[in-house]
Amino acid sequence: MEKGQLVYEGKAKKVYATGDPELCIVSYKDDATAQNGLKKGQIAGKGAINNRMSNMLFAMLEARGVRTHFVRELSDRETCVRRVDIIPLEVIVRNIAAGSFSKRFGAPEGRPLLRPTLEYCLKDDALGDPMLNDTHILALGICGQKDLDFIAGAALKVNGLLQEYMLDIGVLLVDFKLEFGRAADGGILLADEISPDTCRLWDRETGKKLDKDRFRNDMGGVEEAYQTIFARLPAGAGQAAGAGQALSVAQAAGAGQEGAQATAQKTGAGQAAGAGQALSVSQAAGAGQDGAQATAARAAGAGQAAAKAAGAGQTPSAAQAAARAAGAGQEAGARAASPEPAPEAGLASPEAAGRR
Repeated sequence: MEKGQLVYEGKAKKVYATGDPELCIVSYKDDATAQNGLKKGQIAGKGAINNRMSNMLFAMLEARGVRTHFVRELSDRETCVRRVDIIPLEVIVRNIAAGSFSKRFGAPEGRPLLRPTLEYCLKDDALGDPMLNDTHILALGICGQKDLDFIAGAALKVNGLLQEYMLDIGVLLVDFKLEFGRAADGGILLADEISPDTCRLWDRETGKKLDKDRFRNDMGGVEEAYQTIFARLPAGAGQAAGAGQALSVAQAAGAGQEGAQATAQKTGAGQAAGAGQALSVSQAAGAGQDGAQATAARAAGAGQAAAKAAGAGQTPSAAQAAARAAGAGQEAGARAASPEPAPEAGLASPEAAGRR
């Protein structure tokens, strides 16, 4: 596929036109930013890891009924995607208190939430990506109620699927950011990326942070964290040599031993490109409830794991909440038998994705 004119360059990716007006090429960069772009740097090999990890996860989600922009991987750093008009919303899903959520509500970092939360931010760097609620979104004409219901339902479904996937490789999905776009056929697709740039990912046993927080907070070991996550993914260790100059095969094999036991369950994920079907609006509402139920059913185990991780000393602020964490998880597990409806859109984080 021939790469045409550069049509957009963001903090972490470039987007190029192709000969097909409905397809684009996304090229991932090693550039890293935080604090709404005030902190800048590079993470060696990040672009290749984020590209391949996003593609693996998009393929998995497509196979489970979530329509995404993913078409096919072209190289370590480039992917062909469906062209979409991005809806200017950052959709943040949270399972465990961390980051700005902890600061705003006084919830100790590492405390499992009794249900997933949905937050929205206006995607506008010049304004600092301000928080929004559902009435703001409707009043500003960002999207209509049906589209917002669809986005909320799809986000919760993605959360349930990603939580299960990550637990299988020994990782807690703390929170993450999604973006959606409208395709030429009018359908809403999951777009952007799913990677350590856009997710908080903690080791289930130790609580070690394996995501961009290590860059945000000057914790060190940034490249190693990205490499560890990638190596735990199905086929990640085998692809590690091509994931970036900073990623050695020896490191990948060592980091991936724990996740390797779970790979057999997902061998079909890589064949899933194009398998997804668009969710209808009515399906989206049900998907949101399904995702909430699935998340609640797993919350007891995840809560105990988060409490154990906090006690291990890898997330010091979470240690204060360790005793409450297991109880919160058990309560959430008990609530799964009588789940509440999918949550309405609430107040969004006042911070950008880089400062989630």
